[in-house]
Order: sequence, then structure tokens, then C-alpha cells
Amino acid sequence: MEFEDIQKVWSEEKNQVMYVFDQEAINRMISRRARSVRRIANINEWGLMIIAGLTSVSLLIFGSDGAYIIVAALTMLATGIYVWWQRRQRLSGLQKVASSVREELEEGIANARYMVRFSQTFAYWFLLPAAGIALFRMSQKETSLVKWLFILGCFVFSHLLVQLELRWKHWPRLRRLEELREKFELS
Repeated sequence: MEFEDIQKVWSEEKNQVMYVFDQEAINRMISRRARSVRRIANINEWGLMIIAGLTSVSLLIFGSDGAYIIVAALTMLATGIYVWWQRRQRLSGLQKVASSVREELEEGIANARYMVRFSQTFAYWFLLPAAGIALFRMSQKETSLVKWLFILGCFVFSHLLVQLELRWKHWPRLRRLEELREKFELS
């Protein structure tokens, strides 16, 4: 909420200063935050599904190592299907269109919780399968130590980035929405 949305008034009954909030501004803020979380969830899901699909297709088209390419393509395809399934689960829980600010806030909180869980489990359903296949393939060929360290570093860096996003974006967003719900319930 913007500072301009708060008005200072004098209460004759209590002989003290009171603050009045613009209810429409609160409703707009809740709607904006709920839409933001929904948009971020959609972008993450579609981005990962596209990446997994394109990786699978390009491995099958351009790959040359037979069984490894098929396993790698199927693993990436399975990752994309898992993200699609998670998306379907999320959307089926939100099928009802939010008709009130409270429902929109609850939808925003549900989406924020989904994004927290999505980021928390990212290493299990994406990084570990991708790293397992890449490292298995590297172990089958003569690979330099520099390449090993680079690939391992990329996976560790990816994990750290997702954890930073979780701590700096998703957890604070969820906390802010839950605080809004608490304030909304008090009013």
C-alpha cells in the first residue's frame, strides 16, 4: 500500500490520532500481488516445460550416442511431464474464479506456497536427473578434470541460484501475503 492511501484523522471519542486506510487501495494491492504470483508461477512452469521439450527434441535430432541419447531425452521429457502435471494440480486447486478480495488473496497464498515448494524440490526433480545423466555420460568418455569441474560447478551454481531465489523472492512473498491475510482478517 502506498503512503498516500493512509489518512491521519482525529478521534473525538478516544482523543487520539487514528489512521484510516483506503479499502480500495488495499484491494488493488492484494489483486496486484496475487496476479504477480500467478504470473511468476506460469512463467516458471512454461519455461521449464519448453526447456525440457526442446532439450528432448534436440537430443533426439542431433545426438549420436544411441542409448544414452534416448535415456537423456526421456529423462528430460519426464521432467517436462512432471512440471505439466504439477501445473495441472495447481490449477485444479484454483479452478474457482476468485470473486472476492479474500478469495483472490487465498489464491495468491496458494500460488506462493506452490512456488516455495517448486523451488525447494527443484534439485530433486530437475537437477539430480540432469546431473546424473550428464555425469554418467562424462564417466563413459575420456573427460578432462577442467570439464568435470565446470559441469559440476554449473549444477552447484544452478542449485545455489534457485536457493537464493527461494530465500529472497518466494519466502518473503509468501510471508507478505500471509501478513496481508492476517491484517485483512483483523479488519
